[in-house]
Amino acid sequence: MAFNRTMVKLYVKNRNFHLVIIAIICFILCFSACLLPSGRLYLKEGDAHYAQKEYALAVEDYSKAIEQNDRNLALAYANRALCYNQLGEYDNALADCNKAIQINPRLVTAYIARAASYIEIGKFDLAIADCNEALKIDPKSAQAYINRAWAYYSKGLYPESIADCTQALKIDPKLAFAYINRAKAYNETGKYDLAILDCIEAIKIEPNNIAPYINRAWAYLETGQYDRAMLDYNKAIELEPKKAITYANRGWGYTKRGLFDLGISDCTQAIAI
Repeated sequence: MAFNRTMVKLYVKNRNFHLVIIAIICFILCFSACLLPSGRLYLKEGDAHYAQKEYALAVEDYSKAIEQNDRNLALAYANRALCYNQLGEYDNALADCNKAIQINPRLVTAYIARAASYIEIGKFDLAIADCNEALKIDPKSAQAYINRAWAYYSKGLYPESIADCTQALKIDPKLAFAYINRAKAYNETGKYDLAILDCIEAIKIEPNNIAPYINRAWAYLETGQYDRAMLDYNKAIELEPKKAITYANRGWGYTKRGLFDLGISDCTQAIAI
């Protein structure tokens, strides 16, 4: 019996020792895994670069997130697509959106990003279809309404564009682009007073965005408020001196006032840029 008790004690000691070793190994593996960058970490870094308009750096981060091949894979592809859109690389954006949707067919961001790509390459009906799909998944996606409004505007469907911008603003009243796009549609339909009001709201939200100044100047010109139009064009040029479209638009304004020399000068500047 003494022999048996000794053997049991040795067995228990050995077993406990093995359990301790296993526990240590598991701890080391878990700790090491925590030290390794995850897809989520790279996503956050990419989001930070995207917010700062550092799109090339964001692409690098999202690419690293994709390499992790974890549960963030679909979102990483969709976010990288958003960056490619900003960089004008629409083929790459479309490829990433397709991969994201293949992985997660209910990822709204992927449909929104693909819609933006389609708009840029002139495939407006496909863009509208993607926005429709996004809204089926998330009826409160303001960005889906904005992108569809953009597509409608591009097709010359101004009432539909206005309606979608209005819906987007009901969801989020701080969307400057919705005001800007609706102002453009109002200008196209001769509703200049409403366009001016929308531009005022957009400027309150994004005072350094040239788009509302340019669109308000358009409305001012059409309503004979030439001095106010010139002030808005001047402000837009002050904000972005290298924007050819602003010089071209101010040149148009000068021409409408009969100031042809100034109009020619601005158009020449636009061509030089």
